[in-house]
Amino acid sequence: MKKRWNVFPGDPHIEKELSQGLGCSPILARLLTRRGFTTVSSAKFFLHGSLSDLHSPQLLPDIEKACNRIRHAIDKGEKILIYGDYDVDGQTSIAILMDTLKGLGGDVSYYIPNRVEEGYGLKEEPIQKSKEKGVSLIITVDCGSTAVKEAALCKNLGLDLIITDHHEFRADCPEAMAFINPHRKDFDYPDKGLAGVGVAFKLAQALLGVSIEDKRLYSYLDLVALGTIADVVPLQGESRLFAKEGLKVLTETQRIGLTALKEVAGVKGKMRGYHVGFIFGPRLNAAGRVSDAGLGVKLLLSENKSEAEGIARKLDGYNRERQAIEKKILSHAVSMIDKEINLKEESVIVLADKDWHPGVIGIVASKIMDKFYRPVILIALKEDIGRGSGRSFGGFHLFQTLEKLKSRLVSFGGHRYAAGLNILPQEIANFKKEINSLARTTITEEDTVPVLDVDAEISFTDIEEPLVDELALLHPHGSSNPGPVFISRDIEVVEKPRLVGGRHLKFFLKGNGRLIHAIGFGLGNREDLDFLKRAGAKIDLAYLPEENNYLGIKSIELKIKDVRDCRKNWD
Repeated sequence: MKKRWNVFPGDPHIEKELSQGLGCSPILARLLTRRGFTTVSSAKFFLHGSLSDLHSPQLLPDIEKACNRIRHAIDKGEKILIYGDYDVDGQTSIAILMDTLKGLGGDVSYYIPNRVEEGYGLKEEPIQKSKEKGVSLIITVDCGSTAVKEAALCKNLGLDLIITDHHEFRADCPEAMAFINPHRKDFDYPDKGLAGVGVAFKLAQALLGVSIEDKRLYSYLDLVALGTIADVVPLQGESRLFAKEGLKVLTETQRIGLTALKEVAGVKGKMRGYHVGFIFGPRLNAAGRVSDAGLGVKLLLSENKSEAEGIARKLDGYNRERQAIEKKILSHAVSMIDKEINLKEESVIVLADKDWHPGVIGIVASKIMDKFYRPVILIALKEDIGRGSGRSFGGFHLFQTLEKLKSRLVSFGGHRYAAGLNILPQEIANFKKEINSLARTTITEEDTVPVLDVDAEISFTDIEEPLVDELALLHPHGSSNPGPVFISRDIEVVEKPRLVGGRHLKFFLKGNGRLIHAIGFGLGNREDLDFLKRAGAKIDLAYLPEENNYLGIKSIELKIKDVRDCRKNWD
């Protein structure tokens, strides 16, 4: 599908101030401006902030109350249950608090609901069973902010409940003994962008009463980076620090489970955000999608090399199984769209099917959104309930929209761009009609045309080692900090591109007298790019320049994001 190139207009005045104040190139100043940094101080923090800049955990709501209750439970030998979500954010949160509380002498266990049978969030049956087993304190991680009924049940049963979470929530807060969430409006925590594992880490820090430099606390940063990046929270502020510093710890991690996962996945060397998003994250998530998410926690906490290697192999196998299920659902969903949906009239794609696996539909929803460029909600029908997963983009706030439709839903939760819901099958038709009615007020026809956001137009003469070194300061990339994209025009394809891996193109490009090697992942199979596959073609190019280190030889390589025949009018 043809993309609309949206070139950031920039602000010459601010860019000049940043360039002079930071001593950086005008190009880096442009990139910082586009990411929302308009003062030298904010840009300097983004580029060079350190762990010492993290906010004190004492600024979080109810943190001291929670710590006092946990310490009391440990002193009295009470049974503590950590109740977490099944995704990577939840698994890493559980692992950190399990290790922390055990280290402090706590009698602690954990529980993760089954994604298919129970769904997301705190549930009444596990609460009842924990009471029967003698648990007196439940601590949630990465969930609980909307658990009003469940919190009331805990109170009625005489169970103390501490909620730690990062999700947005409605006005009717759960009545818990402590409710630690940076989104609470009655507290003004400086950073709302923490992942669940960031909140759990802050609680661990408060319990241990040590600085971030403490060896034990510092060693948790590999887990914090995993949960933060995998949960796709904005990589700015504290979450950026956790991701950036945590990837360093992940590179050198001594954690047996993560070492085993690296070996199974064939990963070596310096860890990047890519490794979390596309290698570690999917394998850990696969446990919760097609089996038991507890396997992920068991791997992260394992102290036995043989056990860890066995779990890592299982997770790798579950990931392959997940991929096969995902491929089947995606094919079916696309077929349904072709047959059942008028994309000119429906701004939000809502589909339901009884044969879909609820653990995989979120991934499929993301792929359908990328293909058709509109919000997507897929619903897996199981007996008398539909479990849905939605993805959105741009100005369509999914969580707030679901809030307006809550009378149609059994339950829901999530973020601006991702949400889950439970719905009765008989409500789906009206839900679909009403969400599309709401969408028509916010989603225009132009919004449904794929957009490639471009940071700046530059010349090939700008692409030198100093620029690539500056671009490295922006790592890790992720939500609110995407990888930079540049465009250059009237570029010549010097020789016929070479097809590699069956679907990728490698070739040499020439612009402004400069010759640079480039690779276009997935471009080899695109029929609309036949013009690109001949020597001498003239193109307009969207790309990211990166350092390539092959056999110890450093060079600059362009990672192509999009390409156009410069002879055509693309307006």
